[in-house]
Amino acid sequence: MILNIALPIIVTFATLFVTELLKKKHSNESFKFVKLHEKRLDVLEQTFKYLNLSLRLLRQYTQPFKFVEEGKTFIEQERELSINYRNTHNEFLNYFQDNVLYFPEPLEKIITSYFAECGEIFNIYDLKLQMTDEYTKPDRNIQFDAAFVHKKIPEKIDPIKKEIIKEFRNILGEKKRKWPIL
Repeated sequence: MILNIALPIIVTFATLFVTELLKKKHSNESFKFVKLHEKRLDVLEQTFKYLNLSLRLLRQYTQPFKFVEEGKTFIEQERELSINYRNTHNEFLNYFQDNVLYFPEPLEKIITSYFAECGEIFNIYDLKLQMTDEYTKPDRNIQFDAAFVHKKIPEKIDPIKKEIIKEFRNILGEKKRKWPIL
């Protein structure tokens, strides 16, 4: 008789206990998921900032016509632009390598191609600077390549940036963009 009364009570308590354990486990998993998603969003935001800054500096460095700041020579200004881009690019690359696990593999490959293309454009233009001093100029081929390398940015880099933006939006859950990219 006591067993008939106690058994349903024991089963009820056991069921409640298991239910509470499952809720706690689900709650912990949800908390981890939310924290992971927050970190991923922070990484995406910082990556996007680096992407824009490094591209802006690359454009500034490789543009064919520049005003030389007062008190500087053209070569001094070019060296400063080169160092600014190089430092930002390397900082971005280190940040990306430190946080690569937050990116899906296809996006990782796209960003890696971005680094490669930017590096190629930078190296073509920077070679002219490395071969130039106050008394010598690089040969005509180097000068020609450097003079037109800025045209590779819209051809090679801008499409990669658009692809990165598209992938970022997919991660953020946006299916179809409703406004233009400025």
